[in-house]
Amino acid sequence: GGQPTAFAGLSLPREGFRVCRRCGTVQARGSRGDAGGDGGDSDGDGPRHTRTCSARRAAGQADVADCLYLYREFRSEAVQMLLPVLDAPLSADTRPGGRRAASPSGGLSDRRISSFVAALELGLRLHFRGRIDHLRATVRHGAAAGGGAGASAAASHRYLLLYDTVPSGTGYLKELMSDPAEMLSVFRAARDALESCECNRDPSKDGCYRCVFAYRRSREMAETSRDAAVEVLDRILARADALEEVPSLGGVRIDALLDSELEARFVEALRRVELGEGGGGAARDAGGAVQVRADLVRGRPGYVLTVGGRTYYVEPQAVLGPSEGVAEPSRPDFLIRPARPSPGQPPVAVFTDGFEFHRAAADADSLKRMALARAGFLVWSLTWHDLEAAFGGAPDVPDLLAEEGWSGVTDVPGLLGEEGRSSAGSSSGVEGSASDFPGGEDRNRGEGRSGARPSSGIEENAPDFPGGEGPNRGKEVDTNPMSVLQRALDRRWDTARHRSRLHAPALTLLVRYLADPEPAQWQRAVFTELLRFFDRERMLGGALRTRFDRAAAKELPGPVREALADLPAPLALAGRGAWTGSGAGDGTGVGVRASVGMEVRAGGQDAKHGRDAAAGPAANAGRDAGRTLADLFIALPLAAVDEGDAGEMAAIVHLHDDEASRESARYRHTWNGVLRLFNLLQFLPGAWWTTRRGARSGLYPEFA
Repeated sequence: GGQPTAFAGLSLPREGFRVCRRCGTVQARGSRGDAGGDGGDSDGDGPRHTRTCSARRAAGQADVADCLYLYREFRSEAVQMLLPVLDAPLSADTRPGGRRAASPSGGLSDRRISSFVAALELGLRLHFRGRIDHLRATVRHGAAAGGGAGASAAASHRYLLLYDTVPSGTGYLKELMSDPAEMLSVFRAARDALESCECNRDPSKDGCYRCVFAYRRSREMAETSRDAAVEVLDRILARADALEEVPSLGGVRIDALLDSELEARFVEALRRVELGEGGGGAARDAGGAVQVRADLVRGRPGYVLTVGGRTYYVEPQAVLGPSEGVAEPSRPDFLIRPARPSPGQPPVAVFTDGFEFHRAAADADSLKRMALARAGFLVWSLTWHDLEAAFGGAPDVPDLLAEEGWSGVTDVPGLLGEEGRSSAGSSSGVEGSASDFPGGEDRNRGEGRSGARPSSGIEENAPDFPGGEGPNRGKEVDTNPMSVLQRALDRRWDTARHRSRLHAPALTLLVRYLADPEPAQWQRAVFTELLRFFDRERMLGGALRTRFDRAAAKELPGPVREALADLPAPLALAGRGAWTGSGAGDGTGVGVRASVGMEVRAGGQDAKHGRDAAAGPAANAGRDAGRTLADLFIALPLAAVDEGDAGEMAAIVHLHDDEASRESARYRHTWNGVLRLFNLLQFLPGAWWTTRRGARSGLYPEFA
C-alpha cells in the first residue's frame, strides 16, 4: 500500500510513518487504529498518543498524519553511467542444455545488473588497492532523449549511479573521472581478475567469494554470474577505442541498444521459438532452426537472424520516412531485411507494443502501420502476451481469424443464453438445399443484388455441400459452411500448408513467414481462411448490405468507404461485430446467419433478430454499436473467386478506441487480438486497420 512516491526516477507505492501531529507517536502499522505496541497508549481501538498528548481524548484520525517520510540529504561525489548493454541479451544467459537463465525476480536484465555491479566493485578494490565500502551503486531511471519529463519507465533509460556515502566525498570518484583511462582501467582489472579466478576450474561454479560474490551483496548473490559479468565487460572494452565526449548523457539516443525490456524479450523469444515437425513447423521443414547472433548491421549494432536456412539482417530502431516511400514517418523497433533481397520479399517492420504505453495511441499506431503497409513493407505487431508462448506460457490473445475468437470482444457477458447457443449451433449455417458458393439457388436469390452472378469454375469439381443433394448427403454436417470451397481453393492454389499455420501465436507466425517468405501464398491462405465468415444465406442479401453500409458510414473513415465503393459488383459481404445483427461475435462457429437466427429472450424484442420490433433501424444500430469493442468488415467481388484473384478481397478490422471502450476490462484483450489479426490481413492489398478515434478525427489519408 501507500501513496506513489518518486524514488530514483520511478514512482513506487511506499507506506510512510503514520504519526500523531501533536505528540509524534508512531501508529501501529497495518491498520488505521490498532492499539498496542511501544511508544504510546491507546484508548480501545483508537490512535496511540503519549499520556500528556492533548489529542488523546479526541475521537477519530483527525490528528494523525499519513505517510510521513524521513529523508537524509547530503552532497557528495557521484558518477552516472548509461549502460544499455545491460539490457542486451548475452550468451551467458544460457544454461547448459540451451535453456535461458532468468533471475529469481523474473528478469534477465536484473541478473546482468547484479553481475556488472559485483564486477565493478571488484575492479574498484583492485584499482584503489583497498576497501571501497563507502562507495555504493544503485539503478535509477531517467527520461530517454526526446522522452520528456513525463516519460514512463518503459520509455526511459536506466542508469547505474555510483556514489560516495561520505558527505562531500572522499575524492575516489573525482580521481576516477579525471581521465577516461582510469575507468577503463577499472573494467580491465575486473575482467582480468574474473578470467583468472580459480573458480573457472570448476564447471559447476559461476563465481565465488574471491571474485563476484560478497557478503555486502548477499541479497543479490543468486542473481550474480561471473560469466555474465565477463561478457558485459568484454562488450564495453571492445568499444574502448571509439569513445566520444558528449555534453550530457540525457541527450544520448541508444537506438541500436534496446529501448525497452519488451524489445529485449523479443530478441530472447526469437531464440526460443521451436518449430518442429510436430507443430507443423516451417523452420525445420525448410532446413534449420532459429539462430540469432549480435553483429553490425549498416554500421550499427544489430543482429543476424537465420531461420530455416534463410539469413536476415535485423536493424533496431530504423527510421523510415518519405525517402523510403512511407507517407507517415515511423521508427519500428526492428527492421528485418533479407540478406539476399528479392522483389517479392519485402522488409518486415516489427513493433513490440507495451499496452500501457500504447493504450491511448492505437489511432496513431494504425495510421503509421497502414502507411508502412501501403509503402510495401510488412508490419508485424507483437505484445508481451504474444511472446508468452516462447517462454512456456499461454498467450492470452484472441484469435480473431477464428470464429471463437470473437466471443471475447463483447463487453456484455452472457449475451447468448444456453438455449440460444444450442439453437444457433444446431443450424450449422445449412438449411434445405443450400447451393455451392458463389452460384446456385437460395432463398435470398435476387435480393439486393446488382448484376449477374458468375458461375465459379471451382464448383464443377467441388464435392457437394454438406446437407444438400449429392453423394455427401447424410454424412456429418460440417459447422463451417464454406469448408467445401476452402478445400477446393486449397487444391487449386496449394495453400493447405500455409492455411494450417494461420492460427499459431503471433511470434510463431512471424518466424514461419521468415522461413517460408512467399507473400502470394500467404495472401491466398488468408483469403481462403476468411471465407469461413461468409454466410451463403445472407452474403448477397439486401438486409445484410443495409447493415454493412450503415455501419461503414458510421464507423469507417472516408478513404475506406471510397475503396469499398470502387469494388466491382456483385459483392458478397461478411464480417463480425454488432453491425451484423448478432450483437457480437458469439463464438458459436456457425457464421453470421446463425448469430442472427439466435433467440435473445427479452421483453419487447424480436426473437429472430434480437432487436426491438417497434424501434427503427437507427435506434437498433446505435444500441448494437455499443456491444462490441471491434468490428470486422469483409467485401468480396464474386469474380475474384472465379478468376483466382485473392488480392480483390477487402478486409477492414476496426478497433473501438474511444474513452469508454478503453475503460473496458476486455479492451486489452481486444486490442491485442486486433494487432494479431492485422498481421495477417495485411497480405491482402485491400486490408485496413482503423480505429474509432482515428476515423472521427479524419486521421486516415488516401494512401497512394
